[in-house]
Amino acid sequence: MSVLLIIGIILLALVASFLLVAGLMWIICWAFSLIFSWKLVIGVWAILVLLSEFLGPRDTDSRRKHYGH
Repeated sequence: MSVLLIIGIILLALVASFLLVAGLMWIICWAFSLIFSWKLVIGVWAILVLLSEFLGPRDTDSRRKHYGH
């Protein structure tokens, strides 16, 4: 049961982040008279997710143990 809860929370967080990006892109497109596209939203969201995965905070405790500090 706890595995399903964790999966549900992760999916809910992904949907919330996608809707936030979609809303921001809609406002930007509306403000600058650009054409709103779901393809653009999906692309921007995917890039943001990948960047946050690669550039996000790292576990510093494991680095300290590895380097002996």
